[in-house]
Amino acid sequence: MKISDEAAAAGCSPRMVRYYQLSDVALLLKLRTLTDAGIPAATLHGVLTRDASVRADIVQDALDNVDKEITRLHHQRGRLFAMQGGTSGIPTDIQALITDLRRWVTDHDEHGTLAELLDQDLQGLQLMADAGVATPETWELLRRTLVDERRRSATLDGLAAWSTLASYTESSASPDSPDYPAVAHLRDVMIRSIDDGVLGGLPDTLLDGDVPLATTDIPTTGAQRTVLTDLVKRMEPARRSR
Repeated sequence: MKISDEAAAAGCSPRMVRYYQLSDVALLLKLRTLTDAGIPAATLHGVLTRDASVRADIVQDALDNVDKEITRLHHQRGRLFAMQGGTSGIPTDIQALITDLRRWVTDHDEHGTLAELLDQDLQGLQLMADAGVATPETWELLRRTLVDERRRSATLDGLAAWSTLASYTESSASPDSPDYPAVAHLRDVMIRSIDDGVLGGLPDTLLDGDVPLATTDIPTTGAQRTVLTDLVKRMEPARRSR
């Protein structure tokens, strides 16, 4: 093999290879092969000998990283195709299902205020789409849940509970308050609505990313603020475990 061929294979200059022993070139090629495969160079101490091999757990970590990157690129490719086809954002059929759900809530709302609360809930979907954290699995889930009568009813109950919480003072959410049992019941209804409503399971379909929305951006009145904080704390461990 010519020196120029060795240099090209090793990824260095012919001048550098000229001063290497053949065993040095072999080690250099091994290092390049391992790093090209995704093995971090920092883990290769003691490996760069003729007979030593990389530990199985290090190889598995590298495979896991490749799988994560493949998943990320798959979703990125899907978003680019959506942009290319002019279908980025919330899919048209999902928008139609949301409109139908809003009509359903209006028909079942005795007070005529819950549809507006539903709109606030569903604004988060647009943010997820715009932030690029929604996935094809997100829309597939919504195609099922948005038309599910049981989930619609759970969502309606949650909206009604949220509306009722506004009639209680913030201090009512304290265990010492005589109104606490009523507030705690409404909080439990909210929890069931989150788990079993039309948006139930949605976080599990999302990519990791930053959505420009915080709890402080959600308008609250009275006991709503304390209950919202409790709900966020309840959901945080599940989000970290993903």
